[in-house]
Amino acid sequence: MNKSEDTNLRAPFEVQEPLGEGGYGCVYLAKDLASGSQVAIKKVPLSGVDTWGWRQGTRVPMEACLLQKVQTVPGVIQLNECFVSDGNFYMAMEFVPKATSTYDYMEKCGKLPIPQIKRLFSDIVITVQRCLNAGVSHKDIKPENVLL
Repeated sequence: MNKSEDTNLRAPFEVQEPLGEGGYGCVYLAKDLASGSQVAIKKVPLSGVDTWGWRQGTRVPMEACLLQKVQTVPGVIQLNECFVSDGNFYMAMEFVPKATSTYDYMEKCGKLPIPQIKRLFSDIVITVQRCLNAGVSHKDIKPENVLL
C-alpha cells in the first residue's frame, strides 16, 4: 500500500510510513485523525485469511478475535479498531514509540546481557501463561514478534 492510496483508505487515519512486513501482512505507522495519536495499522489481504471468527458482531480474521481475548493481559498490544477496505482487512492497534523487536535490537547491539535475557524470558513466560489462561496460544513467538 503506498501513501497516496492510504490517505483516502479510511478517513480517520493518515498512513505515515511502513513499520514492517511479515508472512501474513504489513504494518504501517498512521495517525488517528480523531485523537491525533499514532497507531500501528496491520494490513492483511482478505484472500490470505484462512480462519474467521466474530468480534463485536462482525466477522473478522481469527487473529483479531484472539487478540481481543487477551486485551487485559499486561504486555499485549491493544487493538483499537478493525475494518475492511479494498479487499484487505485492517487492524488499528496501539503504537509503542521507541519500541524495537528483540531481533532488531540483537542485530544492532549484539548479544543481550544475561540478566536482561533472564528478565525478558521471565516476562515472556508470564505473558504466555496469562494468554493461555485467557484461552489463547500464540504459536509464533520469536525475536521478531517480541518488542522491547
